[in-house]
Amino acid sequence: MIFHSSSFPVKLLHAFLILPLFFACSDALGGDEGDDDDEPGISVPAVTSDGNDPWLDMPEALTVPGRMQNALNIAVKSNVLHAEVRPARSEQTEENDWAPEDLIWKHEYGNEAYIGIYLDENNGDEPRSADYEVWVTTYPTANGTKDSLLGTFTLTQSCANGIVPTDTLATQSSITLNCKVRGDLIGIKYLASEHENADPMGLLRFEGQTMKVEGPTAAITWDGLKHSSTYWLYAVGIGADSLIDEATFIEQELATPFPEGDDLSLIFRVSANPANEYTVHLPMATYYEDTNEYQIDWGDGIVQRRGDFTHTYTNSGKADYYRVKIKGHLSTIDTDALPSESYTNTIIAVEQWGNTRLTRLQMGGLTSLESIVPDTQGAFELMESMGACDKYSIGAFEDCTGLKEIPEGLFDYAVNVKDFNRTFLGCTGLTSIPENLFAKATKAESFALTFYLCENLTEIPGKLFARNINATGFASTFGHCAKLTAIPQQLFQNNTKAANFSGTFQSCTSLAEIPEMLLKGCPDASVFGENFYTTEIDHPDLNYISGMFMKCTSLTALPADLLSYCPRALDISGMFSGCKALTSVPEGFLAGNPQIKYCISTFEYCDALKSVPVSLFDNCTRITYCRRMFNDCTSLEGESPYLMQDGKKVHLYDRASYPLVFPAMVDETSCFGRCSKLTDYADMPGAWK
Repeated sequence: MIFHSSSFPVKLLHAFLILPLFFACSDALGGDEGDDDDEPGISVPAVTSDGNDPWLDMPEALTVPGRMQNALNIAVKSNVLHAEVRPARSEQTEENDWAPEDLIWKHEYGNEAYIGIYLDENNGDEPRSADYEVWVTTYPTANGTKDSLLGTFTLTQSCANGIVPTDTLATQSSITLNCKVRGDLIGIKYLASEHENADPMGLLRFEGQTMKVEGPTAAITWDGLKHSSTYWLYAVGIGADSLIDEATFIEQELATPFPEGDDLSLIFRVSANPANEYTVHLPMATYYEDTNEYQIDWGDGIVQRRGDFTHTYTNSGKADYYRVKIKGHLSTIDTDALPSESYTNTIIAVEQWGNTRLTRLQMGGLTSLESIVPDTQGAFELMESMGACDKYSIGAFEDCTGLKEIPEGLFDYAVNVKDFNRTFLGCTGLTSIPENLFAKATKAESFALTFYLCENLTEIPGKLFARNINATGFASTFGHCAKLTAIPQQLFQNNTKAANFSGTFQSCTSLAEIPEMLLKGCPDASVFGENFYTTEIDHPDLNYISGMFMKCTSLTALPADLLSYCPRALDISGMFSGCKALTSVPEGFLAGNPQIKYCISTFEYCDALKSVPVSLFDNCTRITYCRRMFNDCTSLEGESPYLMQDGKKVHLYDRASYPLVFPAMVDETSCFGRCSKLTDYADMPGAWK
């Protein structure tokens, strides 16, 4: 079918084309002698006496996909009246029943036309082709119209299914798709996805891999897959013109098998006993994903595929122990899936983590858990958090009070974990920590409350955080570790991004001293107490303040250089509040901290504190919040801190008289409350005391 360029819709043409085809051939056939009656203003080659000048430019061959319609752009001389395309040797038309019908195009203006070729699908395994002729009739001349065979071309139609899967071979980590491949394809673009894709062709174009085809068959292999998982495999052929042939697109839904043996199985040691009525509930859940595929061997001869995580054992009248093995894909361990009565009498140990592709681990409150093992098979490789695993942000082993030891290598595969918040919070049975526990978790950013309330922890290894160079927060990390007696000097040596130290050692009541150079490696440290006033809370209660060494009741002295390495220090609220054995603050203690703004309850309830340098705040000219800073420091003597301005003493409470030098105080309530031994106590405005 031939269309004039001015009437053929451009968008419709694009639907026909995989890519516009523009071909030229200089040896067009046929043509009678005659005059060249071109229209004025249109330049065309003259017709010579040999009759072989081209009436139009056209290709010698054209290939179209089996499921596509295609169009051919040709250039037509302006003296063409009409044209038709028909099978070569018309007597063979019946044999070429898939050929286009003979249709006429009448010339109007211009010198371009389109041949649109409409074919039935070729569902065979081989391409097929046929020859076509293009005939034209020119404008009438003095000698009459001229009907000429202008050229021939061969149309080749590919078969629709260019890639035909024959069989597949799946292992734990790969799938091979064996295919028959159409002979005209030179390559295959392919990929595998864990999720069915809404636009697989787009995905293939931008993310697919390409393999060369070198015969009638091809083996397409996807490596690095996950066991016990479903994948959608996509592939499309590449034609001889190096273009994607969309008609060859295939989609296969396939699955990798369960691991062989028990090397990758998660293994619990469980107790079936009278207290739990011999019924074991596993802390497993599927509510975060619908692609779980797993098998449970209950250890008593019962093996189930998928199903519930509850099993009743034969009643023996006494406690029996079983090894429960779980293999396959099961991403969530979550004690929220357990009935509360199972927390204390069922799960005794994790004997192997295996690899079930965990993304959530929350064994919080499992008080019956006595022991866990190192991760040796990459169980935690996909996890991004050991803390905020659910809406309650419960730590992975929070309140596992029966846990006595953390094994070496527990987090060797936790390479993608970004936070260890609350991981061992409330694990009161722990007494020590492996030095290399976090060595492989180099992406970790937060260690908030990690060992909070580990009341029997007696020491911290010096290199515990040596590899965690991306860590930014240590808020309450060791808070309420009541038996902790010392802090390693090099503990934070490599944590150059660390900013938050609020409550890090809060209520470590056995801590007697702070080492020099403790914060030497932390130039970005800015928060040493909770900064409530960033949200403008007017009257925070002391109980909500969490200072770095708050309530360290055995602490008697401070190193003069503690904050000297932290020029960005902003908030020291509650930093030493309740340190009842602290007797003095060293000279120059805040000399290198000009940005300090928040000093809420910094030394509150330091009953034994007798003196502070009068120059303590000389370089701290931005203080605006000093509520209860020295409240109830009843032993404090001498004069309260001041600096000299224009030859005059300017105490904190005098700064309001110098509005061009100091910012206005926002909250100074009870800054020196009941510090009646200070020599200038009577001079203070009422709100300050």
